[in-house]
Parts: sequence; structure tokens; C-alpha cells
Amino acid sequence: KLEKQQNQNQNQNQNQNQEQNQANPLERKLNISVNLENVLAETDKQVKKQAKKVKMQGFRPGHVPLHLVKQMYGAGIYQEQLEKAIQIAFYEKVKEQKIEIAGQPRIEPAENSENSDDNKDKKEIEFTAIFEVYPEFELNDFTQLKVEKPVFNVTDAEVEKTIDVLRKQQMTYKHVDDANRTVQKEDRVTIDFIGKKDGEPFEGGKAENYPFIVGQRMMLEDFENAVEGMKVGEEKTFNLTFPTEYFAKDLAGKEVEFTIKLHKIEEPSLPEVDADFAKKMGIADGDVEKFKAEAKKNLETEVEQRLKNLLKNNVFDALKNANPIDLPKALIDLECKRMAAQAKQNMQARGMMKTTKDFPIQESWFAEQAEDRVALGLLVSKIIETYSIKADAADVRAFVEKMSQAYEKPDEIVKWYYSDPQRLRSVENYVIEDNVIKHITNLAEVKEIDIEFEKLMQANPLFGNI
Repeated sequence: KLEKQQNQNQNQNQNQNQEQNQANPLERKLNISVNLENVLAETDKQVKKQAKKVKMQGFRPGHVPLHLVKQMYGAGIYQEQLEKAIQIAFYEKVKEQKIEIAGQPRIEPAENSENSDDNKDKKEIEFTAIFEVYPEFELNDFTQLKVEKPVFNVTDAEVEKTIDVLRKQQMTYKHVDDANRTVQKEDRVTIDFIGKKDGEPFEGGKAENYPFIVGQRMMLEDFENAVEGMKVGEEKTFNLTFPTEYFAKDLAGKEVEFTIKLHKIEEPSLPEVDADFAKKMGIADGDVEKFKAEAKKNLETEVEQRLKNLLKNNVFDALKNANPIDLPKALIDLECKRMAAQAKQNMQARGMMKTTKDFPIQESWFAEQAEDRVALGLLVSKIIETYSIKADAADVRAFVEKMSQAYEKPDEIVKWYYSDPQRLRSVENYVIEDNVIKHITNLAEVKEIDIEFEKLMQANPLFGNI
């Protein structure tokens, strides 16, 4: 009976491990042990150090009895030293077995192991480290990839459109005093709003004195439409259905109720394209024609960069679709955290919120984009390693010098980059990524396609620098 029960337990454990591997094929386990005597010895050592700093009523500083110090701080110090010993033991074993871990391990007590500090008779305490590893894969043939390359040539019409954009960037807003004036497109408004789903407020659906410009899609279109036509002091309640592809999955496709109150309307005022405007745009003598020529040059540079980014995205899309790989969840979680933090910083920088609590951003919103970034990061790293792709010093120099031309004093920009190895390294990474794109497009089937100017300028590359 005992043998039968042991076999059943073994089969059950094997089935559980198989299910776990199917759920996450990159997950691994390592059994590690820690010498308890060493932990206790280090704990005593740290307790004595702590005793020199402890202040307690009735005792002079540094003269508190050791047993009282241990009573107060011993458990915390022991836990700290135990965790440190576990980390050292884990990374030594990882290094010994040449394992590439992705993210931080999860440490659990080993089965049938009692890791209490009351077990002073034990010499070794055992743990299980659960972690993920980087996926192992081979790249598929680049000659099978099909990539679209967007192309566009700048004309005077696009220059005029660009100047209009620059005018809007210099646009000022004037407070509207007319009580009967209603909100129109391009107005900047300040509102309070609260959103409810199934009668209950939802996270991220409330703000006070929130400013935005109507018609610029800073908010959902139906939300902006509801604000349009309102008067200062007016309050309105309306229903809104979130798009099915909305990044917050718990709101995607759901109908909610919003209540908004309008506090302020400010109307836009566009500057004329004259000498004063040209001076504001960096033309010292205010020559309008010189300003337009400079605007065309800058536009051509931006168009070139946007076309380059779109090509890069198309290459990465093709690469990702042709090379499906298992992704470490730990890396996706880290990328979600990074993207959420960046989104909060961007919103604060744009004045959309004073603190991160004004508009809570959930890391889960970025899960899909994070998966793409992690996948591409792994693929690009594999390409760099497989084909020994590097950044030549001449390519780096050429890139820095070209980028510096957008500034008033290019030589200073070049010196600024070369004065800091970390700054220069970021350029080197960018050049390496460019070389990866060149390597792939030289082998792939590339087809040129015309792209509309508006679509090009609205393009917001998802991946950027990997």
C-alpha cells in the first residue's frame, strides 16, 4: 500500500510539473541550501553592531543589554541575513550551472522543510528557487520576409501645413468672459469629471480641474463631443461606450456614465507669419523667406526619420511574426512597469496631472505592447549575436554629426555626446539597431509604397529604440 501511494504521489507531482511547464515552458526550479550556523553567526555580529546605536529609556546610548537588543531587532536582522545568504547561494549555483535567468527568482521553502529560526539544531536549511530563463531559439530565414517600405517626397504644400502646425504650437489662449459662449473645437477647457461603471466609480475615471483642448483627441471622441456646446458652470451627465480595443481591458467595450462640470473656456489665438514669428522660430534677422527655407529643411529631416521609423516597425513586425518565441513573464512585467512609469511622467510633463494619483495608470494596460517590446528585444539581441553586428566609430560619428545639425551650435552638441560614454553608448545602440534593419532589408523582399503626408505625420512608432 505504501509503495502504491508513493507511486501515485510521484505520478501526481509529475503531472503537476508537466502542467506547469505547459503553462510556462521557461520556468525552472533550483534547490538551494543555506548554512544556518553562518546565518546565526552573522545575525549575532549585526546585532552587536546595532547595539552600539540603540537608544532605550533607562540606558545610556550604546549600553543597552545585548539580550534586549536581540529581543527588539534580532528577528528582523535574522530575516535580513537569511535572505542575503539565500541570494548568494542562488546566484552561485546559477553561475556554476551557467543559467541565464530572466527577472528575479521566487524563493519558497523546500518541501518538508521547516525554515524557522527555532530549529537551532539544523545545520542546513533548504529552499526552492523558482525563476524563468531566456528562451532558446533559432532565427528563420530572412529571405522569406516581405517588408513594405513607405516613401514620400516633400513639396511646398507640406511646408505650408508644417508652418501652420508651428503657428498652433505658438498659439496662445485667451479667457472667455462671455457667459453665453459655448465650447467649440480648438478651445481649451477646464473640467471636473467622474466616471461610473455599473453605478460605481472606476479607477482612473475621476479628475478635478482637468485641462484639455477639444478636438485634439486628448480624450475619447464621444467624451469631447459631450463637452462641446457646454457653457461655463454647466453640468452634464451622459453615457459613453469605450472602444473594444481600449487599452484598459476592464473598460474595453463597456458602457459607463460620466458626469462633467465645466469651469473655464479659453479660446485660441494664432500668430501671423511675420518677422516677429520668424524670430521666435530662431531666425535672428526675422527674414520670413529664410524661415520658410529652414522649415522645409527641418521637415525633410523629420520626414526622413519618420519613414525610417515606419520601415523599422514594418521590419520588426515581419521579424516578430516569422519568429514566434516563448517570452519570460518576468521581463514583460518589468516592461509594463517601465512603460506605466513613462506614461505618468509624460502626462505630468504635459500638465495633464499634478501628481501620479490624479490619473492612476495601470501596468496591465501596457501588456500587449510590453510583449512586443520584449519579443523584439530578444530577437534583435539574437541577430546581433548571430551576425556579429556592431557600430563602427565612423557610423557613430556620422550619426551624431547629422543629429547635431538640428541645433544652433552643432559642434557643442557633438562635444556633449563625446564627453559622456553613457550618452555615446546610447547612440551606439541606435546605430547597431539601424545596422540590424539594414542587414534584414538587404535579404528580405522589400516593396516600396507611397504614403500620405497626414498619415506619415500622425504615425506614432510603437517600438522605437529596442
